[in-house]
Amino acid sequence: MTRLNLLMLIAVLFNISQTNGNLLAKVIGAVDHRVNGLKAALLPGHNKGQDQHKVICESQTKIIGCRDGGLIKITNAVYGRLNKLTCLNLLLLFSNTNCKSSSSLEKVRNSCEDKTHCVLSARSSVFGDPCPGTNKYLEVTYRCIPPVPETCGKFPKCHPSAVCVDNDHCECKAPNQGDGIKGCYPVCWCQASGDPHYIMFDGQRVDFMGTCKYTLSQYQKVGDTCSYAVEVKNEHRSGYTHVAYTRLVDIRVFDTTIRLHLQKRVYVNGKLVFLPYRTAQFEIALSGTYVRLETRCGLVVQFDGASSAIVQVPNVYGNDLTGICGNCNNNPNDDQKDYSRYEVVDDSDLQLQHCKKVEDFHPCAQNPTFKTEGETTSVCRVMDPTSTTQSAFSECFKSFRETAGLLFSSCVYDYCAFRVDNAEGKTLEKVLCDDVSDLSYLCAMGGITVKWRTSTLCPLPCGPNSHYSADMSACPATCVDREAPSKCTGNAVEGCECDTGYVLSNQRCVRVAECGCTDDDGQYYPLGTKFVSKDCSVVRQCTAVGNEMKIVVKETRDPCGTNAECKLQDGQYTCVCKARHKGDPLKGCTGTKVVKRL
Repeated sequence: MTRLNLLMLIAVLFNISQTNGNLLAKVIGAVDHRVNGLKAALLPGHNKGQDQHKVICESQTKIIGCRDGGLIKITNAVYGRLNKLTCLNLLLLFSNTNCKSSSSLEKVRNSCEDKTHCVLSARSSVFGDPCPGTNKYLEVTYRCIPPVPETCGKFPKCHPSAVCVDNDHCECKAPNQGDGIKGCYPVCWCQASGDPHYIMFDGQRVDFMGTCKYTLSQYQKVGDTCSYAVEVKNEHRSGYTHVAYTRLVDIRVFDTTIRLHLQKRVYVNGKLVFLPYRTAQFEIALSGTYVRLETRCGLVVQFDGASSAIVQVPNVYGNDLTGICGNCNNNPNDDQKDYSRYEVVDDSDLQLQHCKKVEDFHPCAQNPTFKTEGETTSVCRVMDPTSTTQSAFSECFKSFRETAGLLFSSCVYDYCAFRVDNAEGKTLEKVLCDDVSDLSYLCAMGGITVKWRTSTLCPLPCGPNSHYSADMSACPATCVDREAPSKCTGNAVEGCECDTGYVLSNQRCVRVAECGCTDDDGQYYPLGTKFVSKDCSVVRQCTAVGNEMKIVVKETRDPCGTNAECKLQDGQYTCVCKARHKGDPLKGCTGTKVVKRL
């Protein structure tokens, strides 16, 4: 339609309007239909990857979509009017032509993104009215993206609650657990913290001060390769006898024993290993302030290398779980109350001949003043969900009010216990700060970042080339995997984050050029690390050779002496005298044989 034709039509319509309003409305409708039909005919086809356009006139509703299972990706959306001819209305031809709703793109994406089709309405009740009195329209630009592949590498397609990582394997989205293929499940969560307090799978809090070795959580089923046992060893510290702390955590799974020890040392079947450590069945890595073990069955065990241990397991195991953590069926009344029955053989590095009988200890009852002081101390009070004072955790309280209350009670308990033992200053502050850190981690599990530490309230010291972060990736970049953060499905956590240009080598932040070596089994060794062969005859070291890091032989040794054998001791292979023998294990050991009497 030329400009002259259009002007002539307007003149005719003006004359008609003077005599017959109904006829005018019909003519306008016909013209509107004609013009928009012509525009629709000129729109590009539904070719994947190419921009497609859809115009919806005010008060109309239309469907946009993709063929062959393609998914909609919205690139632009405008509700308003940017020209005179789109959705032509001759009565409003010279209305505002420079108006658009600021919420257009967001609302269209919320309705259509990643769908095969969607319904859109061009109405001010949906987008707001950017220019009253002007006839508006909705113009959408989108592309059709090929659907997600039905497979993830060599595996079938991932579970709906999982993502495909590197087209290699499926991972459940946090906080769910599972194999990512057959299922992703809500988790059962148990924590041992402080001195020590246990928050059980079903949510109840227990104070248990035994110093033996105990089963924290266990799932045992004949023929199920996902069976596991998590054990904890507790100890007294610094002469304080009323309370105990978690010294180490042992995990027995896949015919393997993993020990998470103080200072974040890790042992696998007795051998000291370096992080990250990976096998086909499990992975161990640093995550925030914790060392984290995760198995292919969804079991997650974390230890902060000081006193706090966390166990997470898919709730499909709920009724079959035993140990101090109890089962996981939302019924706290059917859990065992005699926790001493979960004592196991102590094979730790701090064995006691006799474990004392655990007696009930109620430190706040011994001096009510201590309880009041604990509730109002600057550290504990930030955890109180009943306080009317604004707290850094206020947002987290909305989701974890009950558990926050339990952790607040633990903090007050710890304050009373240490005051009873006459502990003051840094020792007491460290214990209370650890309690708050436990709540911070719980909030992070729920996707809530809490920036609670300050220069005067529980500052977290960090090592060289790192700094404190309240929202660092749960999967930090390492010498083994520098792209780990980009593939991480876990929520952000607090901890010591490597500075720009540095990555984790075991527990240290180093430049990439200072990263260590990987052996034939895929296990990592920091630069300079020495390790001994299983027969104690060869010492190897991760060394810089030119521009490469290589494992080289540094020393060869004679076999162990007579009556000596090569065994793991403190995580390294070394020659030791056999039982009932003594002497130099390198030169030979002597001893008296036991003679059996007939």
